[in-house]
Amino acid sequence: MEMISATVQGTIQAIDLGTVLTWIAQQQWTGELTLMPSVQGLDRTSPLLRFWFTTGKLSYGGPVGQADGDRCRDYGLTPWLDSTLPPGYSGLWRAISSEAIPWPQVRGIWRGMITEALFEGFSYHQGAFAFVPTPPLIPSFGGWAVAPLRSEVMRQRQAWFRFAPRIASVTQCPQVLNLATAEAALAQTSYGAIALWADGHTSLAQLARRLGGNLLTLAHWVEVGCQEGWLTLPPPPSVTAPASPPSLLYIGDDPQLSQPTALALQAEGYEVCVEANPFTALSYICDKLPDLILCDGLFPTLKGATLVAMIRQLPQGDRLPIFLIEDPSPSPVDFPPPVTLILTKPCQTSTLLELLPQHLAPEKRPKN
Repeated sequence: MEMISATVQGTIQAIDLGTVLTWIAQQQWTGELTLMPSVQGLDRTSPLLRFWFTTGKLSYGGPVGQADGDRCRDYGLTPWLDSTLPPGYSGLWRAISSEAIPWPQVRGIWRGMITEALFEGFSYHQGAFAFVPTPPLIPSFGGWAVAPLRSEVMRQRQAWFRFAPRIASVTQCPQVLNLATAEAALAQTSYGAIALWADGHTSLAQLARRLGGNLLTLAHWVEVGCQEGWLTLPPPPSVTAPASPPSLLYIGDDPQLSQPTALALQAEGYEVCVEANPFTALSYICDKLPDLILCDGLFPTLKGATLVAMIRQLPQGDRLPIFLIEDPSPSPVDFPPPVTLILTKPCQTSTLLELLPQHLAPEKRPKN
């Protein structure tokens, strides 16, 4: 087993995700793999994904942040909101510890969560990944060998393509047009609840979780419903960033620097969020696109320039103004990172107040 002590990162294509997974398995690494879809070809409905490994086996996988908690509830689980575990994983542990659900059923849900995340990940035709060595998830349920899951999901992806172009995304929300006809068509199947839950607001992914069934079988019945006229399937929803006050994200793990700066900027009319963990910051950027980012130059697990490069791979991350705040250096940077400005510590609030409006859209500038 090869030990890893630093972040491993790179760009990724759909065919390469399997290579990355196999590589982690062969090296028997323990840590977190974060997968970020690129700007090209994907809208903001494509989630940031994270996978946890223990000695090369998959311990868990799912979307980052609140989306994982929502997914957990779709599976009939209740996450521990104050837990440091991923929401879905905490929901699994809560079900086990309370004996609310038999272990064989929990095990099936656990495996389904991982394969669902892999299915989504294999749809990212371009993107970036970062593997960070971290302690294993505790408590541990064990782990799943990568090779069988990879093969299974690759087969599912190939079968999924036959439903195109009618079914293009798991985010599509089918709607029953004729309840009586739908109930009759589904009466002899285990998917009868489609008639009740396909309300135009519940996605294919949510339906598959609630029905406890196979996404491909669900897609089959959706296609049948469209062909027979008792169901309709609109195209995937498009997501646009909502209007918001000028919002800044400060990514830095030194509260003596970040907190005073945040308070001073808030007093000047800015909405400021401070994130010490760079990977939590990536999730924040996906959930709520800030208007500008202030980023520290160094973190325990990676350099600020590396984090900036990862942000640039996110949907709409290529157009975000980013200020990188570096320690003083006597020598110039040979390969400047893709940032808007490089500032030197200590960065005075007065300097920021002068520079920020220059890099915000006119409608986003604070109104004092």
